[in-house]
Amino acid sequence: MHFGRNRPRLTQLVECLTVVGKHASLADIRMSPVQVRERGPINRGDTCYLPSHVRRFMLETDLSYDLVVKEFRKIHTNDICDMQYDKGHNHNGPPWSRVYEYPMVVERIEKHHKGGEIHNSCWGWCGVHVQFKEILDSHFPEKVIHSDIRESDLNGTCIYDITMPPPEEFKERFDIVLNVSTMEEVDHNHLEVFSNLFKQVKLGGVLIATFDLPGLQVNSFEKAFSEEFIVDGVPINGLNSKLSNPNYEHLNCGIMVIHKRKKKLLKRILNFFR
Repeated sequence: MHFGRNRPRLTQLVECLTVVGKHASLADIRMSPVQVRERGPINRGDTCYLPSHVRRFMLETDLSYDLVVKEFRKIHTNDICDMQYDKGHNHNGPPWSRVYEYPMVVERIEKHHKGGEIHNSCWGWCGVHVQFKEILDSHFPEKVIHSDIRESDLNGTCIYDITMPPPEEFKERFDIVLNVSTMEEVDHNHLEVFSNLFKQVKLGGVLIATFDLPGLQVNSFEKAFSEEFIVDGVPINGLNSKLSNPNYEHLNCGIMVIHKRKKKLLKRILNFFR
């Protein structure tokens, strides 16, 4: 293969990576020119104009896989709903969103699960969260790890803080990593939280997350994914939910399903030099 005629583009890419590296404190540009990000800088030359946390996310993303957006949208009233999750009422009223979120998550686990382990992060300790834990454990016996920042004496639980990088034993370990309606609650950069969770997904696996809106830093994800957040149908809220809770009339919910797909080096090279 002869790359001589493409040398100006090669030089341009090196310059682009250098510019990005200068604008992101965590950047490491000790890489070959063909080791480009799986989605590439948005419009390549415009990367330095992105917010620093988006640049940092793009720079830290592993080069050996594609990040494939399967779903990134609002949950709407026509989505699956399961009223068995109507338990766990507290001083804030019934869990209006869980009757949608939990069955949607289970449905997607069944679609994408390949027999490996599942990490249910920020599992929730009590109430309806325990019910969901028990359902996961019964559907996928001895396959699910439930983590949170608070210790629990229930089987299959451990301590993990999603604002921190994953421990070595969690990296690329799980077929599926879950985060149900917690990422948006964390006082932290949400892309960094996503990155911490996505590092735990093995090649061929998925991350499934739900979230409240407003809450999640959607604009940052749109830029990082190069995908628009889809609003289709009538979004659920606390008032129109089948398990109504007027205290949350102002909130909607969303879901993302992100696939980690292996990327071949030769394909990256050929795509760049086309």
